[in-house]
Amino acid sequence: MSGRHRGGRCTASVISEALRVSEGAGGLIVTSSQIGYALSLALLVPLGDVLERRRLVSRLLALSAVALLGVAASPSLGALYASVALVGVTSAVAQIVVPMAASLAADRERGAVVGTVMSGLLIGIMLARTVAGVLAEFGYWRLVFVFAAGVMAVPAITLRLILPLVPPAAKTPYPRLLHSVVTLVRTESLLRRRMALAAVGMGGFTVLWTASSSLLAGPAYGYGPAIIGLFGLVGVVGAAAASVAGRLADRGRARQVTTGGLIVLTGSWGVLLSAGRGGPLGLSALMVGIVTLNLAQQALLISHQSVLYRRIPHARSRVTTALMVSAFAGSTVTSALTAALYPLVGWAGVSALGAAIALIGLAIWSLELLRPSPAEPLADPSADENVRAARTSGGRADRSHAHAEETAHAEIRRVALLDDYQHAAHRYAAWDSLPEGTHLTSFSEHLGSPEEVIAALEPFDVVVAMRERTPFPAEDRSLRKGAWQQTVGRDLHGARLGVIGLGGVGSRVAQVGVAFGMDVVAWSDRLDPGHAKALGVTPVSKGELLTTSDVVTLHVRLSPRTVGLIGTGELALMRPDALLINTSRAPVVDEEALLAALHAGTSGGAALDVHFTEPLPTDSPWRSAPRTVLTSHLGYVTADAFEIFYRDALGDILAYAADEPVRLLTP
Repeated sequence: MSGRHRGGRCTASVISEALRVSEGAGGLIVTSSQIGYALSLALLVPLGDVLERRRLVSRLLALSAVALLGVAASPSLGALYASVALVGVTSAVAQIVVPMAASLAADRERGAVVGTVMSGLLIGIMLARTVAGVLAEFGYWRLVFVFAAGVMAVPAITLRLILPLVPPAAKTPYPRLLHSVVTLVRTESLLRRRMALAAVGMGGFTVLWTASSSLLAGPAYGYGPAIIGLFGLVGVVGAAAASVAGRLADRGRARQVTTGGLIVLTGSWGVLLSAGRGGPLGLSALMVGIVTLNLAQQALLISHQSVLYRRIPHARSRVTTALMVSAFAGSTVTSALTAALYPLVGWAGVSALGAAIALIGLAIWSLELLRPSPAEPLADPSADENVRAARTSGGRADRSHAHAEETAHAEIRRVALLDDYQHAAHRYAAWDSLPEGTHLTSFSEHLGSPEEVIAALEPFDVVVAMRERTPFPAEDRSLRKGAWQQTVGRDLHGARLGVIGLGGVGSRVAQVGVAFGMDVVAWSDRLDPGHAKALGVTPVSKGELLTTSDVVTLHVRLSPRTVGLIGTGELALMRPDALLINTSRAPVVDEEALLAALHAGTSGGAALDVHFTEPLPTDSPWRSAPRTVLTSHLGYVTADAFEIFYRDALGDILAYAADEPVRLLTP
């Protein structure tokens, strides 16, 4: 907490006089605090991702109280510098609390929770300005810091008692933790753009509050520090916007909040320009400008945090570090510019500076609107956890085999990621944690013939093979073309669902059918009647299933006994309006027989997620087959499946590189 002007002189000047040192030496007090805060943002805040946060927050708050008492009791300038620097370090605790609150909140209310916390943070800043001004006006300067120490002691005790344990989001060595912040900034365009906007927003905020003190203390108004401090109460009104912005972000309106915030930020400087004339009109303009600018700044900051915490949920403290370091840099630069320009160009000049900064923000945001950055959630790329999990799940048993000793010493230099059509692999694993010097190549085009595969992959030491499929447009084509209700659907209730293969997936599909009130029957050559009846499913013969079912769905493994399981004879048994669904493997169905039945009109329709040739060739007859719903092997293309696959693949590579291979195919 710092008190601003007494008769035009800042608290640092008062302290300089009390300690009988020069104004320049006293001015370094603020510099000491800023250095401590900057170091804390860069080096301390990331620890929120790897340490238990209740303990971390309460200890930092307690240490802040002690440091503030140290400031109040400082007998010399050197001791004061050290204590103020420590206050700066511990004050970054607020930037640990915000991502901690986001982690504790449910997804549907995370924006509102972050908004509430940020409202409290800004209200505290505004009220601190007011209280410090009053104390500096009527009390001794040391009283400001004694009061602040008492204020910090209260949450230090309260949060320790009422907060639950908040386990760390990751277990990462400290050097790698800091390096991961740089990696996030380098790889995430959304983070870079939001950092730039955070610098813009905080820059405008700093221009206002740096220059307004000089304006209010100058000839246009002539106010003392107590009255100037009361203007912080005006800023509290704008701070209340944070919770509203958070609720809008929860409803998927974060981009609209950003757009509105930047427009309001720019417009507020037009209002603030009139404050320079003084008098009642100027005072009114200043108060309206303070409210609108604070409102815009808080809305912007909440929108940044909401989209970034959603995008990078496993590294919220590190995201906060990047965001707030950028905001602090913007604040530092604009503070220096404002201090230098105000004596030369006055209030009108700094208002023009604030407007120019806001226009820069609009230009950055225009780029984001034209070319949006990826915003879907990233998976947790904690490689250390992957390797530990892999070792726990089977590493000890695998390492007992001599084969592991014989194969664990190969050097890994080149890794290939196959069929990364959606460029998703980098979102679900931290490939930068591979051994230094490892080169990663992602193939986004399908390798067709065996010759192409051999030629392309021959130089690689490791091949990560996973087929991805792009999402398909659902049956909305007619609607998009302007039509409405072109088909008549079927009722599921009372219809018969025939499940071929009542294993893990088949059982779940059967349960869905039962839930919809369908008459579910099942067959397989190894069907357990007891299991079927427990699911509410009637075991029947294959022939009865095919002849009586409205929908036949296949859930069997591919093996010699299941190849061609549904052929010409089986299709002939099915009702002409029956539907066939295959999400297991393409060879289970005779492709030519099904195509012939569809074209002949003897099959009601087919829904296929698997194909003989994948990706499906552009000239495939299936692309023009009637009464079909085709998807591009989407059955496993989910965020959870990708996360498991790529994290396990990365864990396998790292374990192999560490001479401790896991999950070996040949024991």
